[in-house]
Amino acid sequence: MGSNDGWRAVQWGIWWILMLLVMRWISRSRLRTPATAGARRLVYPRSIGIIGLAGVIFWSAIAMLSSLSSTASPVIPLLFLAFALLSIWMVAEYARVQHEITETGITYRRLIARGGHLPWSEIRRVYYSSWRGAFVLQGSSGERLSISTLMAGLPEFAQMLLRKAPPEAIDARARILLQETAAGRPPGLPF
Repeated sequence: MGSNDGWRAVQWGIWWILMLLVMRWISRSRLRTPATAGARRLVYPRSIGIIGLAGVIFWSAIAMLSSLSSTASPVIPLLFLAFALLSIWMVAEYARVQHEITETGITYRRLIARGGHLPWSEIRRVYYSSWRGAFVLQGSSGERLSISTLMAGLPEFAQMLLRKAPPEAIDARARILLQETAAGRPPGLPF
C-alpha cells in the first residue's frame, strides 16, 4: 500500500466520522420537544436549517468555482447548482412546514400546497413509508399528510395518534413504530 492509498484511507475515515457525528446531532435534535407556548407542535429542528444553509453556501461556492475553470464542462456547475437548489428546498421546509397537534386533530402547514386540519376521527389509513422516512396519514376525503421522522415533537404526535385515531386505520407495522416513537424511540433517520 503506497502513501497515496494510506492518505486516501485517512480521508475516508475522517469523512465517515464526520458523517456519524452529523447524524447523531440530527438524531438528538429531533428528540427535543419544540419550545412553543404550551402548544404541541411538529417542527423541523434547527439542525436541519443549519445543514440546509451550509449546503446552499457550499454547493453554490463549488458551482461558482467550477464555472471559473476553463477545463470544466458547463454541465458540472449546473449539477452543483442542482444540489444548491435541493439545499434551498431543505431550508424552506425548515422555515415553513410545521404541524400543530390538538385534541381534535392535526393542523398542518405544507411548503407548497395549502394546509388544513385533519380530524383524528376522519383518518382512514396510517402507514409508515420507509423510503420517505415518514408516517403517512390518509383522511376520509383522500388528503395525505406526511409526518417526517426528522421532525421534533414525534413522541407527542405518536401518543396522540395512538390514543385518538381509529385503531383499525393504523396498519400493524406503523402501530409498532408509533408505539416505539411514543416511548421516545422514533424510527432511524431516512438516509
